[in-house]
Amino acid sequence: MSPTTQPREEPRPQLQSCVCGQRTGAHPGLPASGAEQDPADRLLLRAQWFIAEVPLVKVNLPAHTPGCDADAAKVACDYPKYELNKVVSTKFANSGSPAYSLVKRFTWTNQDQDTVAGYIAKDNMSPDSAAQKWIDANSDKVAAWLK
Repeated sequence: MSPTTQPREEPRPQLQSCVCGQRTGAHPGLPASGAEQDPADRLLLRAQWFIAEVPLVKVNLPAHTPGCDADAAKVACDYPKYELNKVVSTKFANSGSPAYSLVKRFTWTNQDQDTVAGYIAKDNMSPDSAAQKWIDANSDKVAAWLK
């Protein structure tokens, strides 16, 4: 590039923020098939059935550090790492209830969540019907929780 040549600026797409859930219509502007080539930025938490349906690329953001997200208008970092905890009352834990054993044994993967959410969002199943379909297809996992 010569000193008099300026780089050509590409037109930048107008991006909109959307705080959305996992239900149908929660990802406005993203095609259901992923076939459209328009650029789209979305900040999506994993797990979501939608991620399994549309080819997306994760953009690595700077690691979370204390205070990097203090000003919502200027967040310049990724989400903090976190572990989900199973929390129950001491009274329940000490009750001897078989339900407490179920809580301790219960595991739920991103794929499990994506599957049930997809039944609800894409297949228009009720939450109860979606849960029963998942249980029927995963009786070994459920049996391990109940033993």
